[in-house]
Amino acid sequence: MSSTQTAASLWHSTNEELKNLFPADVYEMWFSELVCTVETDSKLVLTTNSEFNAIWIENNFLDIITQQARSFAGSALEVRIEAGSAKDVKAASQSASRGRLGAPANRANESTVASPAGQGSQTPDLRNDRPVSQGAPSHRTLINPSNTFENYVVGSGCQLAHAASIAVANAPGRAYNPLFVFGETGLGKTHLMHAVA
Repeated sequence: MSSTQTAASLWHSTNEELKNLFPADVYEMWFSELVCTVETDSKLVLTTNSEFNAIWIENNFLDIITQQARSFAGSALEVRIEAGSAKDVKAASQSASRGRLGAPANRANESTVASPAGQGSQTPDLRNDRPVSQGAPSHRTLINPSNTFENYVVGSGCQLAHAASIAVANAPGRAYNPLFVFGETGLGKTHLMHAVA
């Protein structure tokens, strides 16, 4: 049996087992778009059409995918999840169905992007190799620094919410824990929450 046929049957078997392990809605959401784009004796690369899906699958399902793939391969096997363009994933799916695994990955490496001012071309890097620190938020803070207690206009309908928010800011976790703020649009709920933060 050739390496290409082995890869196709390995991913097919692993994929079928994932269908059996997960509810249909979970499988459709996370695994139905996965396509095997690269396979060697020691590596299986699965590509999905969005970076969000790739990160989510890697963080939540990579261990079980690796375990299932290794059980069918019968040897140590590295499984990687990557994000590619929808076009590359679709091309990989079509070529995999014709028995040509690996072709889309090669095409992705050959594609170039013109750089500004005609400075040649660059090969796009589809991988995100930035380290993610544990415990630190991976997104920027969306707190508006101009929303403070000092510039909040206290009206007759929001005096209690204002006083409770100040109490929470002065004694976090003790006063009004949890703090619920309910009111109509435009009364300053978000302003108060930003001031507390």
